Amino acid sequence: MSSPPCRLHHPVASTTDPVRSVRLGVNGAYAVLADPVTLTVAGELVIAHPLGHGSATVAPLFFGGPALCLAATDWFFHAAVHGAWTERLLACAACILAGIAAIWLSRLAILILTVTATVTARAHRRLSPALQAATGT
Repeated sequence: MSSPPCRLHHPVASTTDPVRSVRLGVNGAYAVLADPVTLTVAGELVIAHPLGHGSATVAPLFFGGPALCLAATDWFFHAAVHGAWTERLLACAACILAGIAAIWLSRLAILILTVTATVTARAHRRLSPALQAATGT
């Protein structure tokens, strides 16, 4: 049984300096690892007080971690292979705007919006190849 290909294999293989590409990927991994930590802390705050109002603490934890993760992967793909970065930059901007708006929402609403956005993004990722094949683009 073969393992699935690594997501970093293609960018590393397509660059003229694979060592630089790997070094950039490792450096960006630290920022990417901050995402689950911030989401865990935010989730614990919401579970502790689900009916509380949003705050300047909870909103950045929920949306700042994903924004940092997207910015780090955006930086890696732009610096290493000069491509596939516009979508991540737009998603990072959307996370920042959602984090600002989430200050005035209840914590439970923030959690519901976060789960909805995650499920929608995952469904889009799974359906987009089929949609592209069906439309011929």
